[in-house]
Amino acid sequence: MNTEPLKVPPEFFKDFALTHDILPLEGGAGNTGMALHHISRDGQDILKIVEKRTRNRAEIDFYQNTYHILEASNVNVPRLYKIQKIHQGEYSVFTEAVHGVLKEPVLDNAAWKALGNYLSRLALLDLPGLQQNTTAQTIELDTLALLEPICEEDKHLKAINIVRLHLPAIKQRLSELPYVSSHLDLSWKNMAAADDQALGAPYIFDWGTVSLCFAGADLHFFADEILASKNREHKSAFFRSYAKALSLKDTSGAGVSADDLLLAALTFGLFKRLQWAGNIDPVARPSASRWIKRSLQRFLVFLARQSQKMVDQKILG
Repeated sequence: MNTEPLKVPPEFFKDFALTHDILPLEGGAGNTGMALHHISRDGQDILKIVEKRTRNRAEIDFYQNTYHILEASNVNVPRLYKIQKIHQGEYSVFTEAVHGVLKEPVLDNAAWKALGNYLSRLALLDLPGLQQNTTAQTIELDTLALLEPICEEDKHLKAINIVRLHLPAIKQRLSELPYVSSHLDLSWKNMAAADDQALGAPYIFDWGTVSLCFAGADLHFFADEILASKNREHKSAFFRSYAKALSLKDTSGAGVSADDLLLAALTFGLFKRLQWAGNIDPVARPSASRWIKRSLQRFLVFLARQSQKMVDQKILG
């Protein structure tokens, strides 16, 4: 038997040559850069990889130590290929590129229920090493004064007074909710589905803000969409489905209601947007500034309504 290695002429490989294109992507506020690595042959896609550069130490630790639990779970996430140190304190995270990024899809009642049930899977996961989000502990009465500049109508000022009155009870209620694994940037732009059949279990990516937070905080983007929608009943099915899934796993007997989740989402969302407003230059980014202002107004008015409703129902003290 001839054991000599085969000698293949170099020109043999010209038919297997791969093309590697790097396309810059628009990244989020927490990234130092993003790019799409497009690997192809003869114009045909072979592989697409997203590279995200970050200095967020908590995010790096999550990808290095915890992300594999997500990959093995019933939550769909892009495959993690590699983590590479670029500079001191800066890393590149290479993940599978997922297609079909969602842009406010039109969902019926059944689809919203399915999505709520699916997203609750993340809250039910035990992801070790997550930092605890302290938003609930840092909400103070003085913070509400920062909302006064966005008040354009009497209803906004009335809403501030109602929230100020109920804030101690709101904080108490949030402290009673379970702290769960939370993405905290869970929105259509960070989810993807290949087709309409996959909308009930989309891929979730961009885990730069993952942490432990009170149940419901993760739903603040969906709360905003509900508030801006004319068909709120369709989408409130989302909160009921999410709450039912959490309550089925709750062994304390206390349960988590859809009202609790909406209160949590509104409270977290209001103060998160207040932080964003403080970090945005309205001259440099007028469109983003206007969106945050309108969103703050919605959250303020509906948090006032939701807290008053729960006080009237004697859920809040």
